[in-house]
Amino acid sequence: SRNELIDMLHGSRRRLDMALDAGGIIGTWALDISAPRANIDNTLVDLLGLQREKAQRGLDDIFSASVHSADRARVLDALDDAIISGSDYQCRFRIVTRQGAIHWLIASGRSVGGREGSEKRLVGVVIDVTEHAETEAALHQSNLRFHIVTESIPQIVWSTDECGRHDYFNNRWTEFTGIKVEATGPDTWKTLVHPDDWPIVDLAWRESLASGNTYDIDFRFRHHDGAYRWLKFLAKPIRDTDGNITRWYGTGMDIDDAKHLELERELVAHELDHRIKNFFTLVNALVSLSVWEQPALRPLTEPLSARLSALHQAHCLISGTPDSRAGTLQALLRQLLRPYEGEPEIGKTSISGMDMAIDAGAFKSMALVMHELITNSAKYGALSQKEGSLHVALHADADRLTITWEELFSGKSDVEKTSGFGSKLIKNIVEMQLRGSIMHNFRQDGLNIIINLPRSEIFAKEYIHPEYSAPEIDDK
Repeated sequence: SRNELIDMLHGSRRRLDMALDAGGIIGTWALDISAPRANIDNTLVDLLGLQREKAQRGLDDIFSASVHSADRARVLDALDDAIISGSDYQCRFRIVTRQGAIHWLIASGRSVGGREGSEKRLVGVVIDVTEHAETEAALHQSNLRFHIVTESIPQIVWSTDECGRHDYFNNRWTEFTGIKVEATGPDTWKTLVHPDDWPIVDLAWRESLASGNTYDIDFRFRHHDGAYRWLKFLAKPIRDTDGNITRWYGTGMDIDDAKHLELERELVAHELDHRIKNFFTLVNALVSLSVWEQPALRPLTEPLSARLSALHQAHCLISGTPDSRAGTLQALLRQLLRPYEGEPEIGKTSISGMDMAIDAGAFKSMALVMHELITNSAKYGALSQKEGSLHVALHADADRLTITWEELFSGKSDVEKTSGFGSKLIKNIVEMQLRGSIMHNFRQDGLNIIINLPRSEIFAKEYIHPEYSAPEIDDK
């Protein structure tokens, strides 16, 4: 019956609409090939911003009202080719909506033969790919920016997949190695590492891949002239939202000149260190010889020898060991207090507070100050008494270093009477050389000394440990 046919037609239309929605299709169209007449559905009419009666005109009229002017000729030329050849039609283009928004569409069509006596038609669908096109454009811009940045820096830039297989190098790679990027395989880099460096390089790379830690290593890499040059390689991982590593991005920087300069500097420093030690040995020998020739000079030469020894110890701390804590203030104090360890007649000593590296230019001055304070304590103060105690507290803020020297006596002391050369030496070094201040507070049961020094004159820039506290030195 007619009603049944209408119901079947509506059901078929609903199924078609569902299929179109599932496929991301926003509209259908049909063109009578022999007549300039087109038929597009209402969804597409609304998107194009057309009036209903104009949607039945030829595609030329329809497209002239909506297709972007830069794409219009290309769209119509492709349509003419499909009509003439009978081939499928497909074209990607932009439209401008009535509100001025730009949408990217793909129109696809196929020639369909009519029944006997009917004309052929070109029928098709339209898909809105605006989101995809915008994502594609953003990705293109991102890749373009990445390319511009990587090609504008002097370092080799490289990347790998999550397993560490190299898949990208910028042109600095070819300039350094002489190997074209397109001829570079995932493992080519391994053949260019110096054989002596390969074991540690391989271990470091495997550990980074396993742990996700930053890859940071210096090793020799073969240059295009056949020589090996030192390069610093640094790489970090990229992770997804679940924390899984998806890629590695890294750089390789030529540090060969700096590396050789560093080696030369080490040789010069070693030679200078050797000469300074010989100088201390020579001076001490001359002092000992003078005492041997003139025993009456012993009271004068003994303090001189002690001060020279303190300077020698300070020099050894800042130049004679690879330990990164060797040049710190606590290390200096422990070194200078070491001669008093284990003596049964010497009181208790302790050090607390911040440990900090002392600038090389100020280290010997600090060594003399600390030596004189310890010497005075050993002669007249807490270190001269079995029950005495010495505590040194270190504190630094944004501007200054404060050293609090606290001595507690177990009996009578003559420390207040000491105002000889040593005290004048301390005052001159603190105030003149280190641009600080020193204040003494003598009490019946002890001595308090506060030394304030400007941070800029004391701290080594490369080493500050704000929370480190060294263990106490406890003599009992």
